[in-house]
Amino acid sequence: MTRSISQPLTLLRKLVDRISRLAAVSCGILFAGFGSAAHCDSYNVNLANPDVYWWTVLSDERVPYVQGSGVVSSGPYYIDINHREGALLVGPLAVLLNGHSPGNYHSPLGEMDLRNVTVRLNLKLDHQPWTHENSPLEGGQVVFWFQSELQERAVAGDNEEMPPRYVNYYWNQNLLPQATTQSLVEIPVAPDLNKWTCLGHNPIDTRPIIGSAAKYTCALNQQEFAEAMAKPISAGILFLLPRKKPDGSEALWLDPSNSYRTTTMGNTKFILSEFTIIKPHQIICMKQLSPAQH
Repeated sequence: MTRSISQPLTLLRKLVDRISRLAAVSCGILFAGFGSAAHCDSYNVNLANPDVYWWTVLSDERVPYVQGSGVVSSGPYYIDINHREGALLVGPLAVLLNGHSPGNYHSPLGEMDLRNVTVRLNLKLDHQPWTHENSPLEGGQVVFWFQSELQERAVAGDNEEMPPRYVNYYWNQNLLPQATTQSLVEIPVAPDLNKWTCLGHNPIDTRPIIGSAAKYTCALNQQEFAEAMAKPISAGILFLLPRKKPDGSEALWLDPSNSYRTTTMGNTKFILSEFTIIKPHQIICMKQLSPAQH
């Protein structure tokens, strides 16, 4: 009697286990429709593919996907001075997250939470000197970055209306060695302020509301930083231009006559063959289920 009952139970357990494993896999596949608001759609998928809309900072033109290579971003790039407090930079590769779609940008990805994920990427930096500019590779940094909009809460705790507050953080690991050798790298990102650097703002740009100093900031504390990581509006790869030349003198990048529209790295390509944000399927899919569905 015991044997006759235990055999069906054993088979039932195996069946349930198999269904669970299949459900975990299918969740990652069925919700792979980019631009939807599903929880599973953007994780554990190589986002360096022709269906994802990649763009460059300060430009709304789509970065092309080249079969056999990946997403290929080509210079020259506009130098972003909105964060000159932290660094002058170029943004060769960016993607919109959490349905955020300002201006003419298209096809944002679905819901994405960057807390405690692993970012796996394979990036090739193909750089050739351009005009007579400084060498960006001598002291430059390739970094993983995200941008997020903070809650508009008043610092003093009152009910006064607050202007939009945006933060930009990059992970404290220079990926230039991996990019110049096209080596696969995995970044175990975490909501720990000590492992990130805030890019801040441009203290010179004090235009009301739209000025960099008016809207770009840093998280007030660890809790607010974790909230920013939980719902980023964009992420990708930045290149931080070096502040100094190898001889210690200041590296001049901006055109004094047109500092807001200076270009650089005209003979440079960033070729992204993999950009995967890894998170266990089971955790993601369970978030999608309501109590009534269990």
